[in-house]
Amino acid sequence: MNISDKKVQYVIIGAVVGCALIFLILQFVILPALNSWKENSAKAREIRQKTVEMRGLVQSRPVVQKQIGEAKSAIKKMDGNIPLPVLGNYLLGMEEYIRACAGNLGATVVTVADNDVLEISPENSRFKIYRVRVQAKADFSEYIKLVTNIQSNNPLCSISGLNIIARDESPSVHEISFVVAWLVWLDPAKRPAFLIEGKK
Repeated sequence: MNISDKKVQYVIIGAVVGCALIFLILQFVILPALNSWKENSAKAREIRQKTVEMRGLVQSRPVVQKQIGEAKSAIKKMDGNIPLPVLGNYLLGMEEYIRACAGNLGATVVTVADNDVLEISPENSRFKIYRVRVQAKADFSEYIKLVTNIQSNNPLCSISGLNIIARDESPSVHEISFVVAWLVWLDPAKRPAFLIEGKK
């Protein structure tokens, strides 16, 4: 083997060793570093995204708290129109309310009696409808004033089942029967906590 053949062999061996070194460096140094960089970049993007979302939540917190406060105020205001039982009984408070609405009107409230209780759909409602039947004596204009008083003093009240019977002995004054319905809590003890705390 002459010197030039040996040089060619050395060049080939050197090229093979060089290629092997480059492959090893790519396989065990550069590619793992690239994969690690990609993973870290993805994690960094995810962390940035979560940071942006959390910052948005923190910045919107005062707005949300304000909305919750306004909702609570509205519910508290409405709660004043939802009667609670008096001595375990709704009728006592409702009769007192109706007689107060009659006030100095020409209408005479004769009786206020339990009518029925209606469930409200859907099943998870926290309310029910409590109804009483009112017997009164009044002319039609006084009846209108009485009903107006009942509904204007409590916008959650409703009137139904009107029945008017003329009286021979006094044609201007009729016997009037009607039903007054109230929205009441299904279970007053399970009202929202902020309403119960406000009553203490």
